[in-house]
Amino acid sequence: MVLAVCGIAAAAQTNLRTTGHSVQELVPEGWINIAEAQGDLNKDGIEDFVIVAAPSEDERPVLAIYWGDVNGFYTLHEAYDSIMPHSEEEFSMVDLSISITKRGVLRIDSQLSYSAGSTGNERQTHMFRYQDGDFYQIGFEIAGYSRYTGESEEQSYNYLTHKRKTTYGNVFQDGYKDKIVWSNLEREPLKRLGSFEM
Repeated sequence: MVLAVCGIAAAAQTNLRTTGHSVQELVPEGWINIAEAQGDLNKDGIEDFVIVAAPSEDERPVLAIYWGDVNGFYTLHEAYDSIMPHSEEEFSMVDLSISITKRGVLRIDSQLSYSAGSTGNERQTHMFRYQDGDFYQIGFEIAGYSRYTGESEEQSYNYLTHKRKTTYGNVFQDGYKDKIVWSNLEREPLKRLGSFEM
């Protein structure tokens, strides 16, 4: 099921503005501006704009992607209102951040932490590239460690080379030599941004 909606329909559903010059013009009054990033996503030489915002602290954040023009004006490409990670448990918290690399890759980072009821923390990074008229996931990273033992594990997936790198370590032990294991991934079609919940 594709959860993304586009154009004016997206703006009607999320209340985000379809056009504007700044985050203040695009995000409605009263909303929480969680993160924003600028960079050239579609490789046209013009900076684009990505916003993560939520109507309130209790509601799921919306991810919105805007194309830029030579006059510094942004037009909504697509908004996604049901895919971003958010805290659903009393003692959990999700920190979100986004960035755009020099190569135009959109990185969506989430850090899940617990104040009680769990011994670990988890970090995830989803990487998307604009191609063939849409955004596709080209990479994924997930890492976590135990707050009691310090044992850590990080997995890095490259969906272009079909390789997975797994790193085992310990954040408490100085000089600990990480163990790295490489494995192959099955060749599957790249997933579209909006086709799954992060």
